[in-house]
Amino acid sequence: MKFLSNGEKNVIFFVAFSFSFYIILLGVNAFVNLFAYETVYDSVILYSVLFISIIFSIVPIIKMVNSKQLVVILVMAIVSLISIVRNVTLVEFHVKFILTVMPYIFIGFVLDIKREYFKKYISLFTKIACIAGASQILFSIIKNGGYTHDMTSAYSLLPSAIFSIYFLFTRRRVIDILVFLAMTVELLFFGVRWPIALYGFSFVILMLYFSKNVKFKVLLTIFSLSTVLIFISGLYSDILTNISNFFIEIGITNSVIERILNGTLTEQNGRDVIYNTMMELVKDKPIIGYGLFFDRTVFGAYAHNIIIELWINFGFLLGSLFIIATMFNTIKIINTNMKNDFVFVFIIMVIIMSLGQLLISGSYLENTYFFLLIGLFFNHRFNHSNGVIFK
Repeated sequence: MKFLSNGEKNVIFFVAFSFSFYIILLGVNAFVNLFAYETVYDSVILYSVLFISIIFSIVPIIKMVNSKQLVVILVMAIVSLISIVRNVTLVEFHVKFILTVMPYIFIGFVLDIKREYFKKYISLFTKIACIAGASQILFSIIKNGGYTHDMTSAYSLLPSAIFSIYFLFTRRRVIDILVFLAMTVELLFFGVRWPIALYGFSFVILMLYFSKNVKFKVLLTIFSLSTVLIFISGLYSDILTNISNFFIEIGITNSVIERILNGTLTEQNGRDVIYNTMMELVKDKPIIGYGLFFDRTVFGAYAHNIIIELWINFGFLLGSLFIIATMFNTIKIINTNMKNDFVFVFIIMVIIMSLGQLLISGSYLENTYFFLLIGLFFNHRFNHSNGVIFK
């Protein structure tokens, strides 16, 4: 009961658990389905744990929110209300947004990750996520014949995978090395381009951050450039063909490798049509836009690009101002927290999972990390300087 009486600790437990929740859910589902197909008990148990952690976090969060932060929530509520008035058919999207996504801005307002037990929770759930990812892969091989293009699992695993890089560089224990290697293999196995690219980008950024050796940074830069040259020259084809043949022999087909070999790695999968259509709509209403969730009425799905989506929602002028303010504050929050390595990695993870992912996939109105990031902009523990536009 001591845990339940510690409001701040409850919030931190919920945040750490939520980062790994979906990959744990998928991994447990996969494991259980190998023995008891289509049972729901495992999901009920995990969602119950998540729900309980939410319940015991609500009151502490409300108590810690200040008046300035409440103004932000009021503005968001007004924007949502205006959008509903403009298009009443989208009420369902707004309700889901208000109940499941917008609350993460409250977490960003009050979160204090400098507590040692937050790092312990992250370490624990990173290991559990690693096991869950392996379970998901085992299920895929047994049930689906080894072909992988699992976007949900890839993005769900990515936050924990980024934290595994942190523990690799800071603790360098055998278990941390093994978890990092396993996470890397799992992400590659899931075979989705953008999560792999974001993971590689995170690895380079954190390697440069933790390296104090100038020569090492130069060598890393040379290695990165050499890798690019190998791709340009086409030498990668023979290497990947051999790797692909090896996987095929053991019954595994990887989507990313196949795309590279087929020359389709950079294909937009129809996104170019969506982008062009959305930009035509922006030109029609460049001043006030169409309101939140309007892109769902065009293709039945989101714009797959945060910049275009903001322009659709708010018009070119207001949308661009919001983009500039977000980028300014993102740079500011990185610079402000450079000296604390765990806080720095945490912020990089949130940025990767929000702005990084939203460049080509998903919607910011369904991305909890984006609103967590916005909340951090108003959190004095992360932005204690005077240069924040949103303050």
